[in-house]
Amino acid sequence: MDLLKNLKDAINGAAGKLTEANRKNANLNRLRTVIRIENGNADKEFLALGRYYYNHLRDSENDVTETHCVELDGILERIANAQALMEQVNAGADVCDCGDECTCGEECCCGGEEEAPEEGSGCCCCGCGAEETETEEVTLEDVESFDSDPTQEDAQEEKQNSELPFEG
Repeated sequence: MDLLKNLKDAINGAAGKLTEANRKNANLNRLRTVIRIENGNADKEFLALGRYYYNHLRDSENDVTETHCVELDGILERIANAQALMEQVNAGADVCDCGDECTCGEECCCGGEEEAPEEGSGCCCCGCGAEETETEEVTLEDVESFDSDPTQEDAQEEKQNSELPFEG
């Protein structure tokens, strides 16, 4: 009888420890989920705040922020140019396949027959020799590493966080 009682106590103790470990892991997983969601919410609010600053509070005398604003101006201009080209393609216009615009201001005349220019060779369209603007090399040295895919969010979370204030 003592042997069965000891065996029962050992099994109950192990089950109790397992239950506590599962409870602790479940709480930790809930907290990790809350932290991930709130980090995403904070990121979206920072984006909204940055958009608001860019659109309404931009200070051209602040060297720290103005460099970023000027870079954003260039990015937005390139996006607008790409959208205009996309509209031309959708309308049936013949747009250069090389994807380059002439840096001297001339319209592209290659009709998609020329290949994209080699690095540093200048304009591909009219042979004017205008140098292309330099681009910054992007490295992955400072990219964070995650244990799980941070882009995997529930559809409900995406729907909840899809609307950002201050967009304009």
